[in-house]
Amino acid sequence: MSHATRQEVFYFEEIVDNDKDTKTTEETYTLSECHVLNDTSDLPSKRGGATLTAVLAAQGNTLLYLIGGANRAAETFGDVHVFDWGTDMLNIIMILVQLHAINAGSRIYVFGGANLRVGAVFNDLHVLDTGTPRSVCLAFRRHQCVDTMTWSQPEVGGDVPPARNSHVAVATDKGMVVIGGSSPQVGAMNDVYLLAWDDDMSWRRIRPSSSTVMSKRELHAACAIHDRILVVGGRSSSGILCDDVCELHTDSWTWTITPLTSWHRCAHAAGVLGGTHWVHFGGWGGGHDFLSDCWQLPVRPAACHDNGTSNLMYCTFPLEND
Repeated sequence: MSHATRQEVFYFEEIVDNDKDTKTTEETYTLSECHVLNDTSDLPSKRGGATLTAVLAAQGNTLLYLIGGANRAAETFGDVHVFDWGTDMLNIIMILVQLHAINAGSRIYVFGGANLRVGAVFNDLHVLDTGTPRSVCLAFRRHQCVDTMTWSQPEVGGDVPPARNSHVAVATDKGMVVIGGSSPQVGAMNDVYLLAWDDDMSWRRIRPSSSTVMSKRELHAACAIHDRILVVGGRSSSGILCDDVCELHTDSWTWTITPLTSWHRCAHAAGVLGGTHWVHFGGWGGGHDFLSDCWQLPVRPAACHDNGTSNLMYCTFPLEND
């Protein structure tokens, strides 16, 4: 299919095959392609720097929310599209780039971002209460829905993070954690901020309790797993691609840095599968083209690590087309 007509959603699936005789476990990863089934003119425009957040609806179905982004002409989008995982239906549901979003229950928290056309970066917080909007229910022919789809911009206090884009935000038991990013005024950053899950909506800057810190970067990827936030890749202010894994231990707010000798990139996607493997796809490795390879990093609880080291090792794996 030509690039001009691509309107697919790709997803990874981990298939675990347990052999009772040999007591071994084999893991197979498939890269699948979901075609949008409905014929609509409301398909999202081509874009980068958008967010894609999964929300489990009250009916038990998974909805993927696509928010914002920008195209190569620096035109930014403020639209929201929703893809129903069960029916392969995509609809626009209501009328920031390089923003970052996380979900907590039925709410999607969007922090920061940039408007490339005017060179502005933001540090505001927006909350999308997804509920299950009636517009989505009608589009997907669902019933017994609550029409609560609303944007809000809560008042926040405390140590509000400086404006930034190309940062990461992850949801933890403690709250939403924002790490790094960049702005035209400051360049790349490595600071850490926490927005706790309470009614105060107060930011707190997290200052590492040791001298080891992650280097400043943008366009990195991060995931929360167990009691850690894993950060990998990214790009420094000088354009150098980062080649390390940075673990932020949320119980002590300390960093552990592990160099990677043969892996570096930025602007990639990452996710945790089964709570045991950290999977990365695509991105840019410093060449002329974007990459389409996939790498996995087995992860263990922090209690399993010895001598303060992570013993992390990346390995590439082939993809089976579904």
